[in-house]
Amino acid sequence: MIDFMDNRLDPNTGTIQVRMLIANPRPERGQRVLQPGYFARVRVPGNGTQEALLVDDKAIGADLAQKVVMVVDDNNIVTPRPVEVGPVIDGKRVIRKGLTEKDRVISHGFVAKIRPGMPVDPKTPEEAAKLQAQAAPAAAAGH
Repeated sequence: MIDFMDNRLDPNTGTIQVRMLIANPRPERGQRVLQPGYFARVRVPGNGTQEALLVDDKAIGADLAQKVVMVVDDNNIVTPRPVEVGPVIDGKRVIRKGLTEKDRVISHGFVAKIRPGMPVDPKTPEEAAKLQAQAAPAAAAGH
């Protein structure tokens, strides 16, 4: 049973402090399972949906004290974009600030070799998968 819930959400972690009362009976021998002062991390599913931009967590890099993703502009030139990140959900990172749904983020390929100002030939994940599927039989035939 929830005994207390803080009225403030931590904007950095998306968490809220809650105190619960739970049964912790004394066993016949030994100590109780839970001791005073223990803390636990509990994930409770919410009752509503929330819109968020999600980016593959591998696409996020660091530049000094900020998180950065590489985006591709209309001329197919790579540009770093500082972002404010949130929690990871199924391998995708919530982006709180810094991107729009129209931005093209580099998330696959040679992400570590991409540098600002580089021209690229971007592909959607579906296009990249199709090109790999076409290249596989050709590579197998050459061996």
